[in-house]
Amino acid sequence: MFFIRFTAGCFVYLLLALSILACIGLGAYLIAAPTDSVAGVAMNRVFAITFGALLILFGILITIGVCCYRKRIRLASIIVQTSARFVKENCAISFLPLLLFVVLIAFLAVWILEALGYYSMGTPVSQDKQWPFQHFQTTNFVKVIIFVHVFQLFWVVCFLIETNDFIVSGAATSWYFQRQSPYSESTYRYRRFHIGSVALGSFFMALFGFLRFIYELLTPEKAEQEGCMANWKKFCDCCCFLCVSYIFNCFNSGAYTFIHLASDGYCASAWEVMGLRLK
Repeated sequence: MFFIRFTAGCFVYLLLALSILACIGLGAYLIAAPTDSVAGVAMNRVFAITFGALLILFGILITIGVCCYRKRIRLASIIVQTSARFVKENCAISFLPLLLFVVLIAFLAVWILEALGYYSMGTPVSQDKQWPFQHFQTTNFVKVIIFVHVFQLFWVVCFLIETNDFIVSGAATSWYFQRQSPYSESTYRYRRFHIGSVALGSFFMALFGFLRFIYELLTPEKAEQEGCMANWKKFCDCCCFLCVSYIFNCFNSGAYTFIHLASDGYCASAWEVMGLRLK
């Protein structure tokens, strides 16, 4: 953390400089070098010159971008330095993702056992060339249970992810206002008041991910079913999913921070954040 804090500014500019030099250098090499010596493979001379010119142009565009957005780059380096200082002063927060990962592994083990139990509620059947375990013919009721069980997996995974986001954002908020124990205060607010808020936010995230999973599962991928209309439909569906995902991210991003500031519920805080974004 000490290294990141005191080298963030020069490290960002060093990466940008290396990227610019790499683009311009590789582009000049492709233009000037003999065709047969480029990566040891015979390349078309026109393609090599064109690709080299594009790399040089890309390097120039990066340089122009750095000059135009140097204040934003400086702000990004300051954010990295502040983040390193926050983690240094709250070392306990580094163990939170590891703890949640262990909880996730334990839940997955239990979830798999439950899934096998639900599958075995069907009628045993025997088939030719089947896998070396007992097969069952499931009823519609069992299929609905399995369907809900899969959604439970999505919800719990999203809940653990949102738990990490909520506690970290709360610790950062308390640390900004110079509280004595930012991590302890954030975990207390989570346990005492806002587990339901995190559960609601994770429910919306899991619902969106689950619907997209069902769509991808039901969408045919066979080449003979592809056509102009099918490709256009898939493109429109992807655009709709991206739009919904962007709206949800605008609605969800910053909601937990506002919860820590105002102690409101999830929906009220998310609407407040959305209103601030639209102003």
